[in-house]
Amino acid sequence: MYDSIIAVMLVLSLSPLFLLSGLLFQQYDYILERETEQQLRWNTEIAKHNLESYIEQIKYLLKFAIKEYSIEELLDQEKAEKLFYNMKSDYKGFVDFGVIDSKGEQKVYVGPFDLKGINYSDADWFKKSSIGNENISAFFKGYRKIPHFIVTLTKYSKDNKNNVVIRASIDMQTIENVLSSVSTTACDDIFLVDNTKTLHTTSIIFGDIENEVSLNIYPYSSIMMFDKAVYDDTYLIYTVMPIKDTPWRVVLVKRGLLISKNWVKLKEEVVFTVFLMSACVLVISFVVAQKLIWKFRESEESKESALMAAQQAGKLASIGRLAAGVAHEINNPLAIIDQKAGLMQDLMEFTGDFEQKGKFDLQIKGIRDAVQRCKSITHRLLGFARRMDISLDEIDISSVINDVISFIDKEALYRQIKIETEFSEAVPRIFSDRGQLQQVFLNIINNALDAVVENGLVNIKTLKKNDDFIDVIIQDSGHGIPPYIIKNIFEPFFTTKEPGKGTGLGLSITYGIVKKLGGEITVESEIGKGAQFTITLPVKPQQAT
Repeated sequence: MYDSIIAVMLVLSLSPLFLLSGLLFQQYDYILERETEQQLRWNTEIAKHNLESYIEQIKYLLKFAIKEYSIEELLDQEKAEKLFYNMKSDYKGFVDFGVIDSKGEQKVYVGPFDLKGINYSDADWFKKSSIGNENISAFFKGYRKIPHFIVTLTKYSKDNKNNVVIRASIDMQTIENVLSSVSTTACDDIFLVDNTKTLHTTSIIFGDIENEVSLNIYPYSSIMMFDKAVYDDTYLIYTVMPIKDTPWRVVLVKRGLLISKNWVKLKEEVVFTVFLMSACVLVISFVVAQKLIWKFRESEESKESALMAAQQAGKLASIGRLAAGVAHEINNPLAIIDQKAGLMQDLMEFTGDFEQKGKFDLQIKGIRDAVQRCKSITHRLLGFARRMDISLDEIDISSVINDVISFIDKEALYRQIKIETEFSEAVPRIFSDRGQLQQVFLNIINNALDAVVENGLVNIKTLKKNDDFIDVIIQDSGHGIPPYIIKNIFEPFFTTKEPGKGTGLGLSITYGIVKKLGGEITVESEIGKGAQFTITLPVKPQQAT
């Protein structure tokens, strides 16, 4: 009888425990797979952006040559050599440079090989160049027997009969250097292929250039694809993404699942707990065992919450220390500049009239205004190291936005990006901190400019939401923010920009300022259709916190 009771208790106690353990391990594998996929997709987006940015920089140099040089100048050997060495000084990957007439004969050549006079009329890249204005070839070895690819642009004559094609050869090693900057623990291999599955760069898994890749690369897909495969008895997870205006596809591969030390530790803790609970069930009652399981779950959840809170607090503390250091270091030279400018202004008052006196006085005033602007910015930076009171003034929100646009309109004009404004007359004047709002709008509009390409659009509009709040909507025509990234964009130090191009603090700082002013900030985005940031601000000062 006693044995039967023990057996029933063991079955009733251990069955739920082992069932729960099985579900935990199943969920563990599922979470690891999703995390691996997310990390691969994120790094693939970065690799695509880096490659497309590099190609755009090369094309920009060639477009500049076409725009600034006539056909006669391009056919001048001496000027062509000077142009090539100027381009090579900016981008080391240039191998050589040539100018080809409409019949395919290379009239001008600059480079380490003897290729002047060679006829390229049968070359695939030359035929494509004759059809379109610009072309990027697949990699090939050609006369020089060195892997490279060709970037060509066409310079049209007035009669369209004496067109020339300018051709620049780029070493594939430079592309591999761009890819190597993306390599992280999230992937084990990264390489380029074409639609025939031929390697354009070396691969750790599939070998050297020209080898065939035994993966499905989705040659007709225009979006990122995620897939799994088994190669050489190894489970592979990979992403494939086409590179715009090229015959290439970038592939990132991970062998198995992305397992960090924390995940291994979690698995070990789960296994240990299962055995511990099984031993406890042998000596204690079913009720006590169930309470222990419940306590374990509660403890793990509290531990996870506390860990996340500590990590967030640590990041915010780092921002505060960084902001305080930068602000104090900048304020000293600013004070010197302001004093010198003030002295110059005083001297101007005791100096007789001369031809450019008014202009000098205006320039000195501009210097002092800029210094005051910088002091205001460093004052706000210090707010991340210590709490500062909000300076509330009655302001016209459209005036604040126009001030910010005046800071960046030259950059937008240079990049041929149009900034449109739609200010509603129904929007009332609000009580807020003008300087901090300028910082908010400057951060978001700068991000919008970074997101759009040439001939893009940034639209800014103001709306009256209700009697207590107004909305400022900033929308760009960029490539959009992927859904798996958008939830992290307001976190400190989170950035999708390439190394050296962003700190990941802009949107975090913006979010903190808007919250401190009593407002809200939200973002909506669709891939390929840009992103829209909505800043909701209170009208009355008592709503700021």
